[in-house]
Amino acid sequence: MTRRALEQLVDKIAENGEILKQQERREDHNSLGSCLADLCRMNEDASKARLAVIDVFQARAIRALMNFGIPQLIPLHEPLAAIVLELLSGLGRDPLRRLIRYTVSYGFLQEVEPEMFGHTPLSALRVHDPVATRSCMWNLNVNPTASDNSRCAANVVYASPEKQVTNIWDYHRSNPKLRLGFHDYIKATTRSAYYSSLHTVRGLDWSTVQTLVDIGGSSSHVSMALTESHPHLHCIVEDLPDVISEGRRTLPPAYADKIEYLAHSFFEPQPVTSADCFLLRFILHKWSDENVCRIIANLSPALRPGVWVLIADIVVPEVGSSSGQVEAIVRYMDCRLLALFGGRERNKNDIVALVQGVDIRLVWKSCTQPEGSVASFLAFQCA
Repeated sequence: MTRRALEQLVDKIAENGEILKQQERREDHNSLGSCLADLCRMNEDASKARLAVIDVFQARAIRALMNFGIPQLIPLHEPLAAIVLELLSGLGRDPLRRLIRYTVSYGFLQEVEPEMFGHTPLSALRVHDPVATRSCMWNLNVNPTASDNSRCAANVVYASPEKQVTNIWDYHRSNPKLRLGFHDYIKATTRSAYYSSLHTVRGLDWSTVQTLVDIGGSSSHVSMALTESHPHLHCIVEDLPDVISEGRRTLPPAYADKIEYLAHSFFEPQPVTSADCFLLRFILHKWSDENVCRIIANLSPALRPGVWVLIADIVVPEVGSSSGQVEAIVRYMDCRLLALFGGRERNKNDIVALVQGVDIRLVWKSCTQPEGSVASFLAFQCA
């Protein structure tokens, strides 16, 4: 995909994000019940906007598989093992399974049994369509086996050494209009029923926590929800300097004595050492395993016995273990993260292994998924 084509795609996402933002302004988010009714009340334009964003990735996921000949390798009337597809296609083990399972979630292929993939009528038809083999998902164009997460599509397309731009985050900082549209899209999405910050209120027994550090907490919408439900909480919101400045400027006066802001990058050592809990909400899935380990390592020196680390992220379910709609969203998010950031959605064991591989003191205590939430909450406590 060319730089211009990718920019057009990002513009489309930003445009649909504006529609979702306008819908959000019309919604009442004062209660969890009202949030859970969000999708039912959504007007036609907003519904189409959300579907348009997802449809882009569904089409490109199918095209990526076609480009690597995955459907063509599978016999029409019997399944084929994933390991065989990996060997025959040359596509890496991780992206192969992630792409296939994403397409399984909306009926393109099927996982007949674990690690065995077969056709549906839709995929069988596409095997005979030569046009469908001529394009490829973003990151697979620039990194044929998707084995190097640092060369995901957005990083390569937006790279501009003379402008000190090496990835999509740098590009956003250099393009205020695009950055605003992106943040509006994320804000609208995270306040929908599936991503509502109100789910975090039920993610932990907050009665035992006095001071919370909301790492990468953006405009403090999660901290506001928490302090509203648990008035005893004091929250410290950490993010990059420009985000923190905006947060301070827009914080409602009612929260002034409950929430404070601190400019900090989670790739630097954690400066707050007196907190009872550190929250990483929708942070780790945007980063590769290597960078996740860096984030946890920088947090580790601030931990003491009894301190909680709460990770709120989408946890990849076992195939068929959740509703079709939820699984489709999870698989879509996984492939979107692969393309945009080189990140990934992980299963519970992946997250536990990464965290404990960095700091063995962090004992996994629970994994809960509040009703209506696309995210699960993994609680670790420092021993």
